[in-house]
Amino acid sequence: MQVWERCSLYLAFQAQAAPIPPQIPTSIPTLDPDTPTLQPINADISGEFTDPIFKQAVWEWLGKSGEPGAFSLSDIQNRIRDGNTRLTAAYRNISSLKGLEYFEGITHLTCSNNKLTGFPPLPSTLQSLYCANNQLTTLSDLPVGLRYLDCGYNQLTTLFRDFRKSFRSFHGKPIIGGYIA
Repeated sequence: MQVWERCSLYLAFQAQAAPIPPQIPTSIPTLDPDTPTLQPINADISGEFTDPIFKQAVWEWLGKSGEPGAFSLSDIQNRIRDGNTRLTAAYRNISSLKGLEYFEGITHLTCSNNKLTGFPPLPSTLQSLYCANNQLTTLSDLPVGLRYLDCGYNQLTTLFRDFRKSFRSFHGKPIIGGYIA
């Protein structure tokens, strides 16, 4: 086979291949502003804690004193890894626990006697939640592993879907047929 024959065979093959798409994307689509982005584990997340009183409670839980400064997810994880799995933020007039989603690994949360009206996503590792004396109207999406819940003295009108399956009693009173006895 001559060189020119190989070239024409190659060109004939190329002509039968799938056509090239008429338009190739020239830009990267933008993300929705609510889409979480990845950040380094040692990046400053203190700005995520929108309630300054809760931020102060976290700062103290980290073993620091004075005005809250910068802290990272790594700081929180190291503290939990050291065995500090209880977070207490009671009697402080806190209105938001925004930032609590960074506390994966805590098992006990005490946030009683504040001004809370709701919760951010709670850590899946949470076993005990003390949230009495707040302004909560609903409890939804509680962690599956939650075993103790003290939510008295709130304005609760709605409990989460699987409440009866998760808890056999409510404030020490048995739950019978979906009603508190």
